[in-house]
Amino acid sequence: MKRSARMAGLRIIFLLAFLIPGMLKALSAFPPDWKSVEIRPGKNGIFLKNGGWMRVHPEGNAELLKVSVKDDALVVDTRDFYRKCPGGSVIFQLEPVEPKRYQPGKEYFFSAEVRSEPAAAASLYFEGRDRNDRHYWRVQQIFCGERFQVFRFQQTLPETPLKRLHLRLDFRKPAVYFLRKCAFGKVVPLKNNPRKQWVVNGGAERGFYGTAYYDMRFLGRAGDGKHVDYRGKAFTGTMKVEIDSKEFHSGTRSFKITSPENSINQLYFNAVPTVPGRPATLSVWMKAEKPTVVGMNLFPKNAVTYLKNVTVGREWKRYVLSIPSWGMRSLPGITVIGSDFSSFGYNLAYPRFDFKPGSTVYLDDLSYHQDSDSVFREESSVWIAGALDKKEKLYFSDETIAADLSFRPVLPSAKQMRRSWKLLDFFGKEVASGRPETVALPHRETIRIVPPKNVRGALTLIVEAESDGKKQNHVLPVGVVDPPGPLNPRFGINIDATDRFNADRVIALLKPFRIGSVRLWDFRDPVRFHKAGFFTLLNVGSFNPNPKEQFFLPRDYSLWKELLKKKIETVKGAVDVYELLNEPNIWSGRSPNPDPSRLTEANAETVAECAKALAPVIRRADPGAKIAGPTPCKTVVSWIETVLGKGAADCYDILSEHPYRQLPELPDYGEDLRSLSKAVARFGKPYAFYGTEAGRAYPSHSPNNLLPERARLFVARDIRNHLIGFANGLEKYFHYSAGGGIIAGTNWHVILAGNGDSNCAPHPGPLLFAVRAAADRLESAVPAGQVRIGVDCRCFIFDRSDRRIAVLWKWNGKPDPIHFSRKFRAYDMMGSRVDGDRFLLSEYPVYLESELPVRELAKVIGSARRPVTGEVVQTAVKVTGQDSVEISIRNLTGSPISGSVRFTGKGTVSNAEFHDIPAEQTKTLSFRGVGPFGLVAVPGRVEISVPRLNFLRKEEVRLRAILVPWSGKRPRIDGDLSDWPVVTPIRLDASDAVREQAVLTPEEEKTTVLFRSFWNESRLYLSFEVRKKSFYPEDRYGEASIWKGDSVQIAFDTVCNAARAQAGYQDDDFEYSFALFKKQPLVICAYASASTYDSLPKAVGVNRQVEFALRRTPDGVVYEIALPPVSISPFKLTAGAMTRFNFLVNLNNGKQRIGWLELQPGIGRIPKRPGLFPDFVLLPEKTATR
Repeated sequence: MKRSARMAGLRIIFLLAFLIPGMLKALSAFPPDWKSVEIRPGKNGIFLKNGGWMRVHPEGNAELLKVSVKDDALVVDTRDFYRKCPGGSVIFQLEPVEPKRYQPGKEYFFSAEVRSEPAAAASLYFEGRDRNDRHYWRVQQIFCGERFQVFRFQQTLPETPLKRLHLRLDFRKPAVYFLRKCAFGKVVPLKNNPRKQWVVNGGAERGFYGTAYYDMRFLGRAGDGKHVDYRGKAFTGTMKVEIDSKEFHSGTRSFKITSPENSINQLYFNAVPTVPGRPATLSVWMKAEKPTVVGMNLFPKNAVTYLKNVTVGREWKRYVLSIPSWGMRSLPGITVIGSDFSSFGYNLAYPRFDFKPGSTVYLDDLSYHQDSDSVFREESSVWIAGALDKKEKLYFSDETIAADLSFRPVLPSAKQMRRSWKLLDFFGKEVASGRPETVALPHRETIRIVPPKNVRGALTLIVEAESDGKKQNHVLPVGVVDPPGPLNPRFGINIDATDRFNADRVIALLKPFRIGSVRLWDFRDPVRFHKAGFFTLLNVGSFNPNPKEQFFLPRDYSLWKELLKKKIETVKGAVDVYELLNEPNIWSGRSPNPDPSRLTEANAETVAECAKALAPVIRRADPGAKIAGPTPCKTVVSWIETVLGKGAADCYDILSEHPYRQLPELPDYGEDLRSLSKAVARFGKPYAFYGTEAGRAYPSHSPNNLLPERARLFVARDIRNHLIGFANGLEKYFHYSAGGGIIAGTNWHVILAGNGDSNCAPHPGPLLFAVRAAADRLESAVPAGQVRIGVDCRCFIFDRSDRRIAVLWKWNGKPDPIHFSRKFRAYDMMGSRVDGDRFLLSEYPVYLESELPVRELAKVIGSARRPVTGEVVQTAVKVTGQDSVEISIRNLTGSPISGSVRFTGKGTVSNAEFHDIPAEQTKTLSFRGVGPFGLVAVPGRVEISVPRLNFLRKEEVRLRAILVPWSGKRPRIDGDLSDWPVVTPIRLDASDAVREQAVLTPEEEKTTVLFRSFWNESRLYLSFEVRKKSFYPEDRYGEASIWKGDSVQIAFDTVCNAARAQAGYQDDDFEYSFALFKKQPLVICAYASASTYDSLPKAVGVNRQVEFALRRTPDGVVYEIALPPVSISPFKLTAGAMTRFNFLVNLNNGKQRIGWLELQPGIGRIPKRPGLFPDFVLLPEKTATR
């Protein structure tokens, strides 16, 4: 149907909807019980009295829909309709929203509780017409699973009033959909008050409190004092910030910013909260000594900001930066840079002002509100100003904390105040306090605090003044550590380019935390850090001078070798380890190759060639140093193994990797390290293992100096990554990164910028205190084993010779108490002493010290008493054949369990028992005669009982799988499927599309995919018939990026070990891409299983073991694939074998990738999610197809 005809048809339907009796009922009449809805089928649609109107396209096929009510759900069976009309659509238009229930320009939500069998796509719509009769619509695509989920779609309605608005739900896939409750309403912010003023010192009355900015004493590099930015531009000065009492807009003071020539000038204020889709407004009064341009920013993180340049004149004037809906990508008069405005999930932004060199600007009455406007209001009764006497905010445990403070009344009528203070530990617990005192105003004093002897770590001092019924808090971060001991080289940190800050001051700040190793990025740095006593690792990156070439490797290494040799001469003897390249496994695809005659893309093979070229140069030029690599992003075992297997095994003394991950335990860093160690053992070299880069982002300046809870959790997760690494053979761990006072919003820095109160001295972030506590406890202790205390927990023992250290935590679920049979010397994550026999297991590690031998200590810990709360077992049901399933039972507790399982299938009931499953181990039970199974979900129920723990759980499951038939045929792999056996295909169409751009063309909407597979002992055969008129492969970005063009990707979770919530592949997973590259069929293996599982090395990169042919047809493309056993091992080509499998087909329009058709989510977006892949079962020969 042409678009114009279709739109005319929609208008008629909209009109009919409003003429049908009863359809004008308010949306509050959404049926609380679908049983109250009367279903009236018709040829062109189905009318649901009190419920809505369901129609189909093409028209005249509504009788193919099966609509009913079951229990509390509306049931819509679309399978027969889509069987006849594969390119059609099923549209459920809910009753119209009463006009008085919505307003222009306001934000509303539409929610629907839906599930489907099988899992299938759907769409939620806001739709209607404005007063000019223009069609309004907004859509959000959803993917319904086989369990009910509530999907919520939020939209700000247009400023032009709508005369009609209705909500719509499209069922886009052949499936049975179940719809429970729907709801519509105005979005009400849950967290933040639009009337709250979030800038804590917008009027400068509290001095420099709440600000952060650069100072050349720290920002200038050691030596000449210059600051060189990322562009290579050198600055010789920074702005001077003063509190001015002569010029002000209101109150008694303002900020005066004087910016000299050739200066870098950015003034930050405290972080303020944002809510996606809600307004955010920054307001300020400014004047200048002469007209100048000032940049007003709401700045979440590096390379992301809302920027408004304003011209400031000689008179006070108000300037406003207003974002109607946070996250908007286009705004008139505002420069929008970047796209991720969530600031790594913190939802914070930093008011920032950029000043031109040679200017003097006064700034006053700064305010920020989560509203469409922001007006400064003085909300204090007392202005508190002042800071700690130690500018770095760091005290040793034998020192007294002193805060020099002043208190001024806002109004002259305020004559006195009630002053108090309290000291909080890292977790927010009060550890000391001062008795409230009534004092006259104005007032100055020095508050002196002797911290409790047992308290260490990142603390918070809160001083409170109360007057005239109003309270004002003055919040000062403070840290306490023991006097420093020797540097501990197993703890390292990345040091950013020291052109941008004073390295000597960074060294001075790191030493109290006993960090003993540094990873450096420039040949200018090693000598300085080596002389200061640090173990120095120098990353040797690209020598390509052109920035456009930095992610490519040379074909001829002559120049690189010569440059490397000369640079080593400047640092010889000061570098302990040279590390070759940085994350080259993710270089490919960032940009087209600017000169293929000179440059080649980075892949496992070319990285190995690089190592073979450069390692001899290093060994000759600096024979005392060692060499590390290949340095992938994440612990990609198969990629490291491939690089070594391509001839680089002897080039490295140390294997380095970057253990970034969702959680330290998911995917488990320890499992990855053990797998890596086993996989590389075949090369016969005693490699050391380093984690040379990983970390999380932290606010550079928290709201009112109060650390967000998310930051506390991130500190715990970062230090757990260290601990898991050390417990599994890691020799050194380098956190990313030190930073150096360079403010970048929410970022990875652990050294934070100061302000005028601290003479701009940098101060330590909270992670450094957790590192110090771990360094003090572990010293050089060797790993001595793991104690199994429950799947959701970790406990590792380290042996220090003079004592044993056990460190334990609970990483998943609510905190639980644990009770030991004896008392321990104990320390929390910050190093505070917490001796006892009872502790609370949570995300925050606890260290136990004991003189007991390892085995006895493990016995004491293993026998500790813990309440059995929550889940005792974790079950997974997998289809293993046409009529069989396996139920795996994982013991989540810390002791053996026994019990029984009952499985109720399609008209069958089966029972089985299990006995003495050890702690954290799994047992698998098989059930037969419970099918049949296929792609259509079959309901089942699992009942599991553990009598000793009074545990009984009943779980409803929906089982389906791709059942792959056996055939003895050996087709020729040529893209011609005429020699294939008869196999029923799986069909995907545009309803399965994930769109990278909002609208596909009508022709692109017609894209369909037919997938078939069969197997025999020699190969797993796959074919994809893609019906799409246009065909655009992509070869500009290199072999590894063929997925950007028309192509196919497949993936396997070979041992089915991925949790549903897991983000990222593990070392048993495969992902392949198939496409034309430079007019030839190409297979790329992006991920492969480690040889740990089967002693079979599998290379990543170009794969020539897999047979692949691609053939153009009049209506599309055929992909024919034959996978030999090694290419999918440890999954085996034997009858009854089961794995998880997924595929997608990429779509390109000749300009860019526009989306993909995907069997199930899990491949197309980052992170990968193998836990969502469907089961894939090889049927036995007796079920052979022709």
